[in-house]
Amino acid sequence: MPFDTLSHQVAWSLLIGAEIFTVAALWPLSEWATTAWRHRAFLAAALVGVACFALNGKALAFARLFSDPARADHVLAWLAVPLFLAFPCAVCVVSGQSLRHAGVPARSARVVALTLAGLTALVAPMAVISAACLGGMCL
Repeated sequence: MPFDTLSHQVAWSLLIGAEIFTVAALWPLSEWATTAWRHRAFLAAALVGVACFALNGKALAFARLFSDPARADHVLAWLAVPLFLAFPCAVCVVSGQSLRHAGVPARSARVVALTLAGLTALVAPMAVISAACLGGMCL
């Protein structure tokens, strides 16, 4: 799709800006995630991760919630951007919490959590584009 309209340029700029803020939030989030066991934070982050994988897998479970498949695709396309912006943070929380719960020292757990979240932040833009395009909302 040509990159000639203002709406496309604004959409890409917002995605890039949001991704930068997400990456900036990883440092304090990794410290927070490795200090104590937080059941609700772990559960919420795990749900975000599962939802992102479900969206990229065409979200068959979500599509059955709607009688009209086109409507399901439209709803899923609009959920793709917020979920994939939260995905690196969710990976950071889940990995930090899991490692600390397994007995890994806080410093090592934080390094691993930051590394995994950073790698996820590199992959998330392509994942959101593929999930959104599968849902019919190509930028």
